[in-house]
Amino acid sequence: MIDRKDLVTRHNPTLRAARPADSATLAALSASPLSVGNGEFAFTAYFTGLQTLRDAYRLVPLCTMSQWGWHSFPVPLDESALRLKPFDTHGRSVGYASDPSGQQEMFDQLRQNPHRLHLGAVGFAFYRNENSDARVAPEDYTAAEQTLDLWNGVLRSGFSVNGRHVAVETLVEAKSDTLAVRVALDESWNLADGAV
Repeated sequence: MIDRKDLVTRHNPTLRAARPADSATLAALSASPLSVGNGEFAFTAYFTGLQTLRDAYRLVPLCTMSQWGWHSFPVPLDESALRLKPFDTHGRSVGYASDPSGQQEMFDQLRQNPHRLHLGAVGFAFYRNENSDARVAPEDYTAAEQTLDLWNGVLRSGFSVNGRHVAVETLVEAKSDTLAVRVALDESWNLADGAV
């Protein structure tokens, strides 16, 4: 008998980086962010378990997307002017917009509409210290480790910032478009000091 849980969990992806924001490591992490979701709602996160450093990601955008969040750009031209190339589809001719020549703007509009809309970013705001308005720089994050528990659909992330450890669990509720995040700070954190 196959132990399905064991089979699935042995393939849990894990990302580790001593200095997650150095240029080489950031490039590698940027190529493979992890996501949680339920088939209707998805959240892609950085090593912080949230989208804290989303501007640092260039290859794959860190997005929050849903089945219901769509957007369309207005089509500026007469759609009847679009030149379609006929293709044989099960014995009948069907026109497809497959050539942008001379109709680039309309071609792009057709290909981009409608599209899923990024619903917004969720992240931490860490400050250098309690007396500072300066945010922690990406290179100040250290000891990052992140594992996606495929069986339970939970993204577990840990990292250090300002020399203090942060543990984060990120998940999407199975039957609703609800993002849940649990944050555990080590005992050296004092939320009243304003550093978070």
